[in-house]
Amino acid sequence: MADREMVLRFLAFRKQDFDSYTHQDFNGFLRTAMQKVNDWSESQRRAAKKDLEKTLGICVKIFENDAFRKRYSVDQPRRPVSKALFECVSVAVSTTIREFGPGAAKRLEENGPSIRAAFVELMGDPDFDRAVSQGTGDPLRVRQRFESMIQLMRTYAQ
Repeated sequence: MADREMVLRFLAFRKQDFDSYTHQDFNGFLRTAMQKVNDWSESQRRAAKKDLEKTLGICVKIFENDAFRKRYSVDQPRRPVSKALFECVSVAVSTTIREFGPGAAKRLEENGPSIRAAFVELMGDPDFDRAVSQGTGDPLRVRQRFESMIQLMRTYAQ
């Protein structure tokens, strides 16, 4: 069931700009998103599926086995997948590719080692760490994690 929730999180924030997220009720936000998804046409569903599959493939190429996992140093053991990281990383990658065009995907993949190093540094920022670890439905923390991750991806997509 967690996998379905993570897909819904991607769809919800991909279709609605994270800046407009002002809810304190994250579950209510996801319920509303699910209602909208249920009303999509078959072509809208196919397009969303294609976007998600492409995005996830790029995320795996960038982060390898650490995709969507907290990493505080390069030598620590692998951690579980984080829902908050899944949503902000996947949406950041998808948004960046749409913003900079198809060549951005290749640049992100080529810059994987640098992105992974920058991500470890970002995880060392206490504000970002809290934004992906505690009270992840709080609007300020949602904005913090999305802004930080989108900025990181933009840096390496240009």
